[in-house]
Amino acid sequence: MDRQFLVPRPITLRALLTWHWDRQASVSESMELRHLRYFAAVAETLNFTQAAENLRVAQPALSRQIRQLEEEIGVTLIDRHHSPVQLTDAGRIFHARIGKLLMQVDI
Repeated sequence: MDRQFLVPRPITLRALLTWHWDRQASVSESMELRHLRYFAAVAETLNFTQAAENLRVAQPALSRQIRQLEEEIGVTLIDRHHSPVQLTDAGRIFHARIGKLLMQVDI
């Protein structure tokens, strides 16, 4: 019997995040809408202090919530080593996805 070996195809970051998001969405119960709103605020301002002021929360609390979100989904969303902060590739994709979700929720 001949065995065919499957040659792994390169996977795009978008495909990986889509798979990961779909998998996590059914498993995760600790991610809250608040985490998504907080991330969206930082992604739009690229500034934790400004986002915290807009959300009327303390900056350390906002930073902690974003870290919890990143730990929950297992992906770094924000590169904090730049000023202003920058979204990672995963962060840009995640922001686009949650933007649609947040618009639907806020209707």
